[in-house]
Amino acid sequence: MIVAAGALSAASTFMLGVSNGWTEAALAYAVFNASAALLQPSLRLTVVESVSPDKRGTALGTFFAVAPSVAMIAPLVGGMVASTYGFKPVLFLSSALVLATAVLRLVYLKETLSDRRRTKDTSKPKMSWIGKFIVLRRNRSLFTVFFAFVLYEAAMQLTGFLVPLFASDGLGLGSDLVGVMYSISIATGALFAIPFGKLSDKIGRRKCVIFSWAGEIIAMFLFIFSRSPLLAVISFGLWSAAGHLDTPARTAWISELTRQEERGLVMGLFMSSTSLMSLPSPSIGGYLYSVSPRHPFYIDGILSLVALLAILRLTREPKKNLRPAKNC
Repeated sequence: MIVAAGALSAASTFMLGVSNGWTEAALAYAVFNASAALLQPSLRLTVVESVSPDKRGTALGTFFAVAPSVAMIAPLVGGMVASTYGFKPVLFLSSALVLATAVLRLVYLKETLSDRRRTKDTSKPKMSWIGKFIVLRRNRSLFTVFFAFVLYEAAMQLTGFLVPLFASDGLGLGSDLVGVMYSISIATGALFAIPFGKLSDKIGRRKCVIFSWAGEIIAMFLFIFSRSPLLAVISFGLWSAAGHLDTPARTAWISELTRQEERGLVMGLFMSSTSLMSLPSPSIGGYLYSVSPRHPFYIDGILSLVALLAILRLTREPKKNLRPAKNC
């Protein structure tokens, strides 16, 4: 799945480079996004199943640190190439790099799902996708965590795209300070992902999620009520840092609430549900912003608090099987 999705991503990026109209470009971009949707669950689960449970947070933190690290360099390289040769060579270069990555994965990446798990059991009746979801619904801990995570993601989408607009219109920050804010956000993702992953291994997934969400809610309100540019930048930095605290913990937590053969289904359901639930959020956030710039942030805070209370009252720290994985 990972290799196929990578090859599809490379092909769609190449299609973007050779497209001559918006219809072709839109189709290529849709294929690119579909390949990314195929890729992410498998990549995360490969990391999860390649290490022992007591090291999953650290491994996922390392995984999530790679993208922000590259993101600090890639735009500079892309801009230099585009300014010299145009935009299409950037797409061709990107396509070549993605294709090379797919080949490397084909050669060096090992299957983490055992042959026994991948072999279909013909003695059992086949179960539909919906039937599998109903079975997973019976796992109360998983369903509560699933619901809280999806609700929290939908709440964040209410305000994520509005932050630079609010920083400019509501707080009076210039474009230079807004750029500094987002540079800090990228830097925190690269610098803190690994330590936060280790922290989730040490104190637990649930505690990391609780501290992260509580910190984000507090920092968000500090940001929208900032009375100086310095406080706005600092509070946004704290908001970003708190947001990265739960990233390794959430994936590890979901994996530890499911059996190995169910993890792909659950992770796919989680990412699909998050996208579907988040789909109307920007429209709602935009409408609320037109009424009052702070209103979408208020609703974000309320929904985030509901998700946090669900985690506090209805969940427990998952039990980890400390036997090392075969591929460690």
